[in-house]
Amino acid sequence: MEIITGSSKNLEIMIRFLAGNSGVVRFDRYMQEHLYGQDGYYIKNARIGSGDFGTESFRSAFAHLVFLDLQQQGLDGKDFLELGGGTGVFKGNYLRHSPKTNYISADISEKFASMQAQVNGNAIISDAAALGLQSGSIDGIIFSNELIDALPCRVFRLTRENGRIRINEEAYIRTNGDALSFEFADAERDDFLETYEMFLNQGAHTVHDGDVISVAPKSIDVIREAMRVLKSGKIIFIDYGFGQRIGCEKTSQELPHIMKRDDYDDSSDIDKILANPYSTDINHSVDFEFLKWVAGQVSHGTKADYRPQVTLLSVLPEYYNQEQIPKPYDHFDRISCFLVLEISK
Repeated sequence: MEIITGSSKNLEIMIRFLAGNSGVVRFDRYMQEHLYGQDGYYIKNARIGSGDFGTESFRSAFAHLVFLDLQQQGLDGKDFLELGGGTGVFKGNYLRHSPKTNYISADISEKFASMQAQVNGNAIISDAAALGLQSGSIDGIIFSNELIDALPCRVFRLTRENGRIRINEEAYIRTNGDALSFEFADAERDDFLETYEMFLNQGAHTVHDGDVISVAPKSIDVIREAMRVLKSGKIIFIDYGFGQRIGCEKTSQELPHIMKRDDYDDSSDIDKILANPYSTDINHSVDFEFLKWVAGQVSHGTKADYRPQVTLLSVLPEYYNQEQIPKPYDHFDRISCFLVLEISK
């Protein structure tokens, strides 16, 4: 893989970070520093919705559909905890439909938590995997939109051995003192690798020798923490990803990717992002079969499943009575790879 050099201050800071870790780190540790370190993208640079990338959470119609979906399930007006609320736009839009809701937004970024605090409801600075809330303190909904795909991911290369799936290699970021490079080397065998290997051998995905897949270890902790905090109701995570039964299947090269910007002409070019640390988003396609499986492992007997985001339109009478969904909802009337995970408790 070609190494792209750079001379920015950010590149110098990242090279020092790697140098302090023997010159090489696992990809998820690089991603953690890139996104959430002291100079990280989400800590200092993110311009969600108006700069680097768009998100449905900025559309008032999206908040309306989520509200109607919860209303149909008898969950409107109950506690609402949003994880990773960004600038607070979704929060403001949702509260316009349900102003009496006890709405708490939690964000790891002090900048975003401050913006969320300017909207009605409460805002806390908190990691989604360690909320600092009492067990069973939320009676209603725990919600996130595009949170899991921004959790630091490990990038595994898969091997089939004697009919079983093995993870022998994973991605690392290395520095030679002047630049950064992406490479595969021996996988670091630990509890998470063993857990994910166990999941893959359940047969949820068709896996070929040499396939590459990205998965966030922290997603287990986020689901476990959400289930601890929720007294009763639902956990709803909406994200870009793939599943087994609904047409958004895993591709053979699920590398992390960056969202397209004017100055990035390839949304999957790892070299370009390595040449410009801290300056843009990194995310990955979320394995919804894994999230569903994790929920069952955290609490046996838990009801968990996922569906296409487009099914949110089914709460509208127009969905059944007209061929075309009227504005402002018509942009939802297409199958995409945004899926809705629901965990009931």
